Amino acid sequence: MGSLRAFNLTLFGCNVFFETGTGTGASLHYAWRNHPFFKKLYSTEIHAATAAEAAAHFKAVDNIEILTADSVTALRRVLPKVARTDRILFFLDAHF
Repeated sequence: MGSLRAFNLTLFGCNVFFETGTGTGASLHYAWRNHPFFKKLYSTEIHAATAAEAAAHFKAVDNIEILTADSVTALRRVLPKVARTDRILFFLDAHF
């Protein structure tokens, strides 16, 4: 599992977060809790049980969406929803 904590995310001017490989949700939680400039956060997890657990954990957070899909499928679902004026931070952390 990678870690976002080593990076100053404010330097990039992004307002959308897209993560591949939700895992335990630690990186997603860090991005959400410590960087309020992300108006929308997406995370995709290929393992259904892990995705369901993360979805339950973040259920009360309106701007987080957990997808149960491989990275390519998730990107195909999400990218059409993102405005051309948005800037996306891609955190590629999938391991399968």
